[in-house]
Amino acid sequence: MNNVILSGNVTKPLELNQTSTGKSVCQFTIGINRYSANASKGPMFVKCVAFEKTAENLVKYCDKGSKVIVMGELDITTYNTQDGIKKTAVTVTARTVEYVS
Repeated sequence: MNNVILSGNVTKPLELNQTSTGKSVCQFTIGINRYSANASKGPMFVKCVAFEKTAENLVKYCDKGSKVIVMGELDITTYNTQDGIKKTAVTVTARTVEYVS
């Protein structure tokens, strides 16, 4: 089972876009505070993507700085840059997003 739950703040203004097939999509990043021994490293930033109604509601009700709880699926992709450097991208595909006041 691939489930992840993250709580953090939206880092920049949200924008609703459309996929080539016409689905609503919102790509966003949340900043998550670290605790315990890792607190000195500062916040961790996680890229997220939401589709359809989840994306539409996210853009409608949230903005930069909004506190959210993202529940979804973790996706790890490895790719090579133009320079031939191997990189890893971690993205959460949000199934649900809760808005915390």
